[in-house]
Amino acid sequence: VELYISGLWGTICADHWTDWDASVVCRQLGLSEIGTAGKKSHPGLWPVPLHLQSANCHGDEKALLQCGYREAVSGACKQGSAMVTCVPPEGKSPGDICSLFLASVFLTRCVGAPLRLVGGKESFEGRVEVYHDGKWGTICDDQWDDRDAEVVCRQLGLSGNPKALSWAHYGQGSGPILLDEVECSGNELSLDQCKKSEWGQQNCDHIEDAGVSCDPFTGTNLQLYVSQMQPVLLPYYTACSADITLLQGPIGLLCMAPTRATRCGGREQAAEGTVRLAGGRSPSEGRVEVYYNGDWGTVCDDGWTDLSAQVVCRQLGFSGPATLASEGDYAAGQGFILLDDVACAGTELSLLDCPHSNWGQHDCSHTEDVGVRCSPESNTIMDGSLVLGTSHSLVVLLAVTHVFSPAGPPVRLVDGESTKEGRVEVFLNGQWGSVCDDGWTDRDAAVVCRQLGFSGTAKARAMAYFGEGHGPIHLDNVECSGTERALGQCARPDTGIHSCWHSEDAGVIC
Repeated sequence: VELYISGLWGTICADHWTDWDASVVCRQLGLSEIGTAGKKSHPGLWPVPLHLQSANCHGDEKALLQCGYREAVSGACKQGSAMVTCVPPEGKSPGDICSLFLASVFLTRCVGAPLRLVGGKESFEGRVEVYHDGKWGTICDDQWDDRDAEVVCRQLGLSGNPKALSWAHYGQGSGPILLDEVECSGNELSLDQCKKSEWGQQNCDHIEDAGVSCDPFTGTNLQLYVSQMQPVLLPYYTACSADITLLQGPIGLLCMAPTRATRCGGREQAAEGTVRLAGGRSPSEGRVEVYYNGDWGTVCDDGWTDLSAQVVCRQLGFSGPATLASEGDYAAGQGFILLDDVACAGTELSLLDCPHSNWGQHDCSHTEDVGVRCSPESNTIMDGSLVLGTSHSLVVLLAVTHVFSPAGPPVRLVDGESTKEGRVEVFLNGQWGSVCDDGWTDRDAAVVCRQLGFSGTAKARAMAYFGEGHGPIHLDNVECSGTERALGQCARPDTGIHSCWHSEDAGVIC
């Protein structure tokens, strides 16, 4: 686990690290509600700074920094840095997993002057050009190194192995030379945050134009089939292990919902009818504002109901319940009151699909500005169907974190001497429980190991070889052929039906 504080990524001490802390990390990342704590020792020097001594989470917080954490104390950490294993949502265990390297998944605003790469053979390489004062221009290669390249790649949302290139490697530019003497530490989010010359101050020629290669991690391009449309090629490279075969059958997409990364180009403006929430304590609540004819304005609360709030939240990408805020919850807006008498049925995809007054016609004051509260879920599961909208001029990147096949309940190994062995436990009905060893064979063990991402030989262990569990006994008489991807795909009686004691708990060695 690494945490970004004051411009630096740093670790958390594992001395008091618990499953409650791990669950908050998994929830914050949108991966699951269940986390298992781990630790990694660091003989000698630590690779990155230590930020937190302990997290002290209760387990229900939305983010790690909402916990009662303690800042790090020099030399006081004995057990290494904190690690987590996130369990996928129940019934959605990963089949084939490809990690999609989207460096800016959690970027919610555009930082710095817009950048582009020009003259490269691939989209991830080229001469660096920056947009300033209405013009695109180049950067001189004085002091240009891989740390500067890393910041450029990060700002563009690209990841991989950043390399700096000098002497107009990708050809000479033709516009102004806008920057010189750029010196980044490598941790910045944009070139604007790096030490550099004033705009336009330089003593260079275009033969010194700087370039970068954001060479992606090796892998394959991943195609997602959305609804009945043509397959969509994800614009970022994926990294898949060599033995992965991409699923051909039905898939699910685990998507980050309320956070979206926006590619900035310098001249974007919102599409007419775009909505936003302003003045709230989080991105999921606030005063409703709508964009029309180049201006943002408020909406009057005449006729407004929870059904209209539902439409606004859906338009913003939030699922779950939506409610109308009480009068005075958010500060009154300024400027135009653009809509009045909005009457949504609740099924519309956009506020403009609802009956409403003509633009700018109202009998209201800003004391009647309407506000809403959306449910701030961190992820949405879409079962194999995704419709891409065409009404927005901003480019919004879909952050797919997992590609999976529905494969039954999550599994874990407990009380082994390593992460590759232990008592088998499955997560059902909100509880971890064990598996009875009746009919338990190496074929069953092979499926458990495959589901957990282990390859190689798998051995079954019976008679509570790794100790007795304490929760329910969920499964008995499991019969796998050995080729299944997850335990949930094997033949077995209904959950909870068994004639066993915990002295018969099944285990595996992967």
